[in-house]
Amino acid sequence: MRFANRLPKRRDLRAYDSGNRRGYHQNLSRVTADYDALFNAMLCISYYKVEIRVQRCFVIFESSSR
Repeated sequence: MRFANRLPKRRDLRAYDSGNRRGYHQNLSRVTADYDALFNAMLCISYYKVEIRVQRCFVIFESSSR
């Protein structure tokens, strides 16, 4: 029972918990922002690849139609 006074009181615990949760949410939003940027980059890259493939197909199609 001696270490019980070292633990924060319930009021302090609630403040500590809310502070923790706020930090967690900030980290979570930062992570989701990173994921959004990554996802956008992947979308751009995949779109670019598809565009190159389509251009190649068009070139092949044009050369074969002549």
